[in-house]
Amino acid sequence: MKKALAMLLIILGFCSLVIQAAAGNAPAAEYESGDYTYTVGADGYAVIIRYEGGDDIIAVPDALGGHTVTAIEDEAFPFDSEIVSVSLPSGIQSIGPGAFDGCYLLSSIEVAAGNPVYVSVDGVLFRKTDLMLIAYPSMKKGPSYSVPQGTLAIGDRAFDSCHALQTVALPDSVQSVGKDAFAHCGRLAAILVSPGNPRFASTDGALFRTADGALIAYPPGKTEDTYSVPQGTQSIGDRVFCECFFTAVTLPESLLSIGDQAFYNCRNLASVNLPDGLQTIGTARLHTAATSPSSPCPVACCPSARTLSSAARP
Repeated sequence: MKKALAMLLIILGFCSLVIQAAAGNAPAAEYESGDYTYTVGADGYAVIIRYEGGDDIIAVPDALGGHTVTAIEDEAFPFDSEIVSVSLPSGIQSIGPGAFDGCYLLSSIEVAAGNPVYVSVDGVLFRKTDLMLIAYPSMKKGPSYSVPQGTLAIGDRAFDSCHALQTVALPDSVQSVGKDAFAHCGRLAAILVSPGNPRFASTDGALFRTADGALIAYPPGKTEDTYSVPQGTQSIGDRVFCECFFTAVTLPESLLSIGDQAFYNCRNLASVNLPDGLQTIGTARLHTAATSPSSPCPVACCPSARTLSSAARP
């Protein structure tokens, strides 16, 4: 009898764990209030997951359905929207990377003075807690921008789709640059770095990390037909050359690795010659007229290349 009771308790305990796990994985209930769709966390605070209004000037509300708004999820604001200005309330504590991606007319992001986490500097969004530049509005006026001295980090996709920018200058205080920080900036021709920065350097407008010889960003607006990656470069990061215009690129013998989709959508690229010392190549997909969309690119770099040296290399 005791064994049977013990077994029953074990089974009940296991079932309880399964039920709790299932409840934890269940999608959060979504609610609507005006133009906003949001969820409510266990703490009772609202998280904006989607905005579907048509206004060009938006003031994110302090609360939705009686719940204080504390977070905005990634890509919450729609692509190709008419939004030109966004004002954030004092309660916002978290903003997903790319929250404003696709807001191609956005020229200013403002923050309430009492917000303890975020601040707006000349319409650009920064996070106070780690001195990170979070989002630069896509249509902010001016062909150049100098990141303020004291900024420690550039966030993921921070300058995504900033079509007006032609140059960005990083101060010597910057210690990290996030993924795809300068993606889809079609006119960006140079990323400059203060000579006093110990972690990053600019060579011919391209951004390098000095500690490991990594090329981490190449301005997609550079118009040269050819590009030679400097000797001494050891790695090329993910999507570094995405949407670049050159027709040929020369890779140095020092190169050891190429990241995922490093040459993605380089539609003019005719050849890539791989150095003998190359050890690692990321992944990508071919999608030209001559190939199937699902065909893996042998060198994992260029969906538009017509000729690839050492293409059989794993």
